[in-house]
Amino acid sequence: MDTLRWPAVAGDRSGCVDTPSVVKPETPNPLPARQLWGTAVAAGFAAGRVRRVETVADAIDVGGDEVAVCPALTPALCAHLGHAAAVVAESGSMLSAGAALLRERGIPAIVAPGAWTHLRPGQRVVIDGTRGTVWVGARLAPLGASVK
Repeated sequence: MDTLRWPAVAGDRSGCVDTPSVVKPETPNPLPARQLWGTAVAAGFAAGRVRRVETVADAIDVGGDEVAVCPALTPALCAHLGHAAAVVAESGSMLSAGAALLRERGIPAIVAPGAWTHLRPGQRVVIDGTRGTVWVGARLAPLGASVK
């Protein structure tokens, strides 16, 4: 898997407009991370494992190291996703009430049609809520890691 290096400070969810550089692991012929494009709804960067969320009961159990993938940015779901690392939705808009709730909490969010079918539970993903990009199979590098 490729590792993405962000110029932002760890824990800083304000976002960064620089394109990340890819740090290649020591393995020969590593597989590149796949990308899923969508509309940026709430700025910021996050990494975690995918967890599907369909109901409010599912949203309550989402942990801080999980990326919630939901069918829509409804206010009921978004109100209970305060502990999620990021949110990826199939439908919604930047002006929806759910998107406003996520922006207020500083949680990166993207609306990407096809996310429900392409992102499977347990996959590692990196979310760029500033540009509307999801990297599947990638992870963030530690701040002290050197670029090779």
